[in-house]
Amino acid sequence: MLKYRRQSRHGAEDAMEYKLFGKCGLRVSELCLSAISFGQTPGDLIKGADKEESRKLLELFVESGGNFIDMSNSQQGGEAERHIGELCAHNRSRFVLASKFGGSTDSTDPNARGAHRKNLVQSVERSLARLQTDYLDLLWVYLWDPMTPIEETVAALEDVVKAGKVLYAGFSNSPAWVVSRADAIASGRGWSPIVGIDIIYSVFERTCERELLPMARMLDLGVLCWSVMARDVLSGKLNSQTAASTSFSSERNLAVAKELKRISDETGRTPAQICLNWIRQQPGLIIPLLGVRTEAQLKDQLRCLDFKLDEEHTRRISKTSLIPEEYPRDFAENSEHIGRQYRVENHRFYS
Repeated sequence: MLKYRRQSRHGAEDAMEYKLFGKCGLRVSELCLSAISFGQTPGDLIKGADKEESRKLLELFVESGGNFIDMSNSQQGGEAERHIGELCAHNRSRFVLASKFGGSTDSTDPNARGAHRKNLVQSVERSLARLQTDYLDLLWVYLWDPMTPIEETVAALEDVVKAGKVLYAGFSNSPAWVVSRADAIASGRGWSPIVGIDIIYSVFERTCERELLPMARMLDLGVLCWSVMARDVLSGKLNSQTAASTSFSSERNLAVAKELKRISDETGRTPAQICLNWIRQQPGLIIPLLGVRTEAQLKDQLRCLDFKLDEEHTRRISKTSLIPEEYPRDFAENSEHIGRQYRVENHRFYS
């Protein structure tokens, strides 16, 4: 995994690094800015920022060395893409723009959702129009669509890549076997490879470590992870008083929140910065997605670039937030005859 330091105009090195995204040559910043809050569409699940607030967020991210921006065709009713399109139009080639398709954009049209060819083609065309560009750097298949053959989806992705409308493709919120099947189809037919996955990952939600992350390391896929802050709960707001009002309440998560607070007090770093660095320091190419609405939030989270967690703090967080293994890995690891050999041979994928 190669890394590149960003050079400022004055020749000094900034904190942000660039990484190769999976098995392609695309250079992306080690943090990705989500446009989920760019726009103020009535009824959207996320409270958004107006255009001026969105502009300040993007400028701050770019000034810090960021070039990777993620969105979807349905966020803020399409307004997120429109904002990004206007804000990036002056220097489009500078940015790596990723967008998703597959979620419903019109409840009255049965073909306005899913990963079939018709929706893929129409979604790409509409995203390009809103973004005021003629290509997407990265197109995510937003959700696994069990009603559409995976062969159709992969073939349609190859078509838009060949047409120059998409440069790279990946899968978001999809089972490991679906992604690996898609990658095998593309590889076996000499098509453009699947380069990454987009998944939920935080110290609260670590189930992706069972199948998705080992698969990503095996197939050399880049990993973009969302909800790193667990909907802002991990920024330091979870305690015994607030636990009842959040879907993340549990004895385990309260223990994790308390451990984060202790480490925050010991290091002088905020819980948000600690959570981001715990993610960044996991094995493989993992890029946290910054889902922020205000400059203060973004400034706080960007400061994770200023330090690294030491081994002791990383170990404490990992131990407190540990999840139980599931079959078949727990069977193999606990087997009297092959357990030790299994752990040794598979260390690079499961650690």
